[in-house]
Amino acid sequence: MESLTKSHNCRAGLEVVRQDYLATISELRSDDSLTEQERNLLCRQLAVEHRVRCAQEWKAIIIQLRAEQDEKT
Repeated sequence: MESLTKSHNCRAGLEVVRQDYLATISELRSDDSLTEQERNLLCRQLAVEHRVRCAQEWKAIIIQLRAEQDEKT
């Protein structure tokens, strides 16, 4: 049961990053003040930022899991 809880806690940060990304994409798509070209550029930039944030979150998760593992040994 403990590993299930830890797994859920680890994924919570990733879910926040994902929800933020989806909300921002939705805002961009509904912004009528942008041209299609501007919207596409912003979406591509946002996708790059999202990948970086996910990588950072995964790195933090791995560090946390390793620290917890070290505490047990």
